[in-house]
Amino acid sequence: MTAVDLQLVATFHWNENLGNRLRNLRENKGLSRKALSEETKKIGKTVSESYIQQLESPSLFAGREGKSESLTVSKDVISRICEAMSLDVTDLLPSTKLFLPNP
Repeated sequence: MTAVDLQLVATFHWNENLGNRLRNLRENKGLSRKALSEETKKIGKTVSESYIQQLESPSLFAGREGKSESLTVSKDVISRICEAMSLDVTDLLPSTKLFLPNP
């Protein structure tokens, strides 16, 4: 396992496995995409329902007109989604140990 200072990360390469993991975590929490979007809005950091769909099904969106062949997701979006589901980022990205240094 590799430890990475989360403050040094700006984006994550996104793939189908991570999309499936996000979907499973969301469904295990009993949330629809719309409900998850509303939860992100409650914390003042809205992630749209359509963007959540794009993250859960990246192969449907990557390479489309005007879209890159690969998807990247900002650390802030991942953090917002995890916070809205009361999860740690490592719950979504378990293969990398991420940490925040103590101030």
